[in-house]
Amino acid sequence: MRELPTDLLAQALEPRDDALCVHTLFRTVQFVQQDLRTAMPEGPFDVVLCRNVILTYFAAPVQRQLVQRIASRLRIGGALVIGIHESLPDGVTGLAPWPGARSVYRRIADTPH
Repeated sequence: MRELPTDLLAQALEPRDDALCVHTLFRTVQFVQQDLRTAMPEGPFDVVLCRNVILTYFAAPVQRQLVQRIASRLRIGGALVIGIHESLPDGVTGLAPWPGARSVYRRIADTPH
């Protein structure tokens, strides 16, 4: 936190009881339990955490299809976080490694649904 610019800190955090908390504007997390093979939230999303599920338990063709559908629901510049021992299947488009981050990819272009 010490390395973040002061103007960014002021925009993202608010003082509360001797602590800094994420500004209420940015607290829009929703948890949903679904079988992604049959239903998927529409988005758009800034961040999708997808660790140790799709890329661990499904066959490569299903992995590719689901990752592509997730990528299409990310905003341009949005992040897909996968497990540290996972990798994206061949053929996924529209995602690029996030510079300096391990197992994080950002959406860089339009992706097919």
